Amino acid sequence: MQKFGKALSVSMQGFSWQEKADFIEALMGYIQALQKGGEDAPEFFTEKLMKAFRSKLKPAADTQLLKHLDKGFALVEFGIISNEIFNSLPPGEQGMTEEEYQNYLGNALRVLKTEQYFHYVYQSDKEESTAQDSLQGTAIKGRIQRAAGDNLTKLNQEQTSLFIDYLKQGRVVLRDEYLNDKQAGLAFHILTGYSAETLRIKQSAKEIAKIKNKENLTEIYNALTQLTILIGNDIKQLKKT
Repeated sequence: MQKFGKALSVSMQGFSWQEKADFIEALMGYIQALQKGGEDAPEFFTEKLMKAFRSKLKPAADTQLLKHLDKGFALVEFGIISNEIFNSLPPGEQGMTEEEYQNYLGNALRVLKTEQYFHYVYQSDKEESTAQDSLQGTAIKGRIQRAAGDNLTKLNQEQTSLFIDYLKQGRVVLRDEYLNDKQAGLAFHILTGYSAETLRIKQSAKEIAKIKNKENLTEIYNALTQLTILIGNDIKQLKKT
């Protein structure tokens, strides 16, 4: 779904916050219509979006956004066959099975839902930051300022960034096109209080290589060991019942 995710991002360039929210919602409706049968899907999308975004749909047309959801295009995009094999097939065979197509549409919908979630999280965080500024430093319940060595969480900022990378590798959380560095930074900013921007920056391969040292790895290992002990104790208790 990487190509679809990139096409989606390009298609929404220049949109206001509300336009982006409406565009995502309408595209989700389009995919859901395709999942149900698809006969009305083109009309649904066109009718809903052309009125609101007529002058701003050129990027979506340039990236062939909707073509990414076409059965034939999806066959190549999904990696089921190569582009060369696809082009060599007779027109009647240039498509995927219904099950494969439904799985593909489900993945596309998850990309949109992730995009929608972080779109609203970003707006909420932005609004709260504005409110905090307007109160001229008055403390807002639930918001904290992290300081070096405050021990509010087991891992420091570098270790948290490295931990995020391991969570992605282990598929404990979403990865790649389903969770980009900015989204991961925002999510763990909420969970830990560390700067979302710093966490985002330290998700790059270059930064990860810098912070993957013995000290940081040991701290992450120790934190996870403590978690396994807690879980192990609960398992033992459950076995007794």
